[in-house]
Amino acid sequence: MKLAFFTNFINHHQTPLADELYSILGKNYTMVTFEKVPEKFLKRGYIDYSDKVYLLKAYLNEENLNLAKKIIQTYDVIVWGDAPEELIYDRIKLNKLVFRYTERFIKKIDRRVLSLNYWKDLYNKHTIFKNNNVYVLAANAFQRFDTKIIGSYPGKVLKWGYFIEVPNLNIEQIQKKQQSEKISILWCATFSTVKHPELVIKLAYQLKIEKIDFSIDMYGNDGGIMSEIKQLIKSFDVEDVVNLCGNVSNIEMQKIMQSHQIYLFTSDYGEGWGAVLSEAMGNGCCVIASDAAGATKFLVKDSYNGYTFRFGKFSDLLNKTKSLIYNPNLRTKYAINAYRTMYDVWSPQNAAKKLITLSSDILNSKIKYPESGPCSLSELNIPNFVPIITPIIKRKLEKLFK
Repeated sequence: MKLAFFTNFINHHQTPLADELYSILGKNYTMVTFEKVPEKFLKRGYIDYSDKVYLLKAYLNEENLNLAKKIIQTYDVIVWGDAPEELIYDRIKLNKLVFRYTERFIKKIDRRVLSLNYWKDLYNKHTIFKNNNVYVLAANAFQRFDTKIIGSYPGKVLKWGYFIEVPNLNIEQIQKKQQSEKISILWCATFSTVKHPELVIKLAYQLKIEKIDFSIDMYGNDGGIMSEIKQLIKSFDVEDVVNLCGNVSNIEMQKIMQSHQIYLFTSDYGEGWGAVLSEAMGNGCCVIASDAAGATKFLVKDSYNGYTFRFGKFSDLLNKTKSLIYNPNLRTKYAINAYRTMYDVWSPQNAAKKLITLSSDILNSKIKYPESGPCSLSELNIPNFVPIITPIIKRKLEKLFK
């Protein structure tokens, strides 16, 4: 079997899976990229993996681009990520196997949903090919909802994500050591409106009022609201319990995660996936995750390997944080289960095997999906705000399909 993955540029969220696919398929695996790693990402600590032996840089010259086009037509399996759309249509029309690797089709609900051209574009890219040999590798738990809205890929939306390398830890020993320590809470993200760092400040204020002994470390770059967060910390008088720690490399962050007990994941629906949640679970943190973020419903089973909280309901976040603070045994249990979830199920090794097995099954017309984890069928997860926007979308679709 020959398999190729097409994407914009290579990064640390993709290399663990790519390495594993190459270790299994060897020269029958190729990753095709269409641009260099942007300088802004390198400045943020991204590693340049452009020396990988399985990499075909289509942007370098005409010869490489033509080879990429040939791969699209001749390989058995194509995984299509963020790459030029016009290149994949001929293969889809020939009914050759394609996996669309994507977060959400309708990631933001804004003025675009009022435009008929917006829905026509989705229709032409996806709905008209709903019965072709195309499957969706959904790196977002709400993607099946989006495909249902536009009538595309029925029964072919599969659980997927970004697969981080999970370290081989003595997780029980790490948890035993943490039980006797002061409560340490971690948050790591860009300080932006999508990530909602203000919830962490509000939480710190409430915990301080209740005289709980804790500290919160917040890591990340300024995404436009750092000055407001600094002012909020001062206004809520939590400077003694909230530490703004700046940005560190991905490798350093994983070590930091192993020294913290609780990880807060507070993003809203604008969070396509949220690889940091995977990293926290894979490095010994007990997580409390927003149910609006793309990764949460795939990775976190509430009250088994962490807590989920309903986004927009602060009391839920507060109560679940206090539950973990006051119940160290529960915290330990969830953290161990979270680690095993990542190590055993959501690892790049397991994902690569599941993708290759499913691809082989589809090519041989004997499809059997895994019961859970990567490549299993996604449930229909409906965003909390759907009752508000559904009538608008329904009217647009009715007009489009007339």
